[in-house]
Amino acid sequence: MEEKEQICFQIISQAGMARSCFFESIQKGREAQNLAALQAIEKGKEHYHEAHLAHRKLVQQEAQGDKVWMSLLLSHAEDLLMSADIMSELAKEFQGLYEEIQAIKQTIQSTGS
Repeated sequence: MEEKEQICFQIISQAGMARSCFFESIQKGREAQNLAALQAIEKGKEHYHEAHLAHRKLVQQEAQGDKVWMSLLLSHAEDLLMSADIMSELAKEFQGLYEEIQAIKQTIQSTGS
C-alpha cells in the first residue's frame, strides 16, 4: 500500500472515530449526562486532531511539489474529515442547548412545588 493510501486510511479511521464521539456527546447530553457528553467531545477532538495531522501530511507533500492525486479514497477521507468538523460544532451547540433545557426544567420544578 502506498504512503498516500495509508494516510487516507488514517484520516478515515480517526475522522470516523471523531464523528462517532461527537454523536455520542449529543446522545449523552439528551440523557442529561453532561460530564459524559463533555468527555465525548474531548475524545472526539483528540481523534479529529489526529485526522487533521494526517491530512496535513498530504497538504505538505503537495506544497513540496509532489503531484496531487485525487482518488475515491481521498475524496471519502476528506468527506469524513469535513463531516467530523461539522459534528464537532453541532455537538457543542447541542450541549449548550441541553444544559439550558435542564436549567429551565429545574426552574419549573422548583417553582411548581
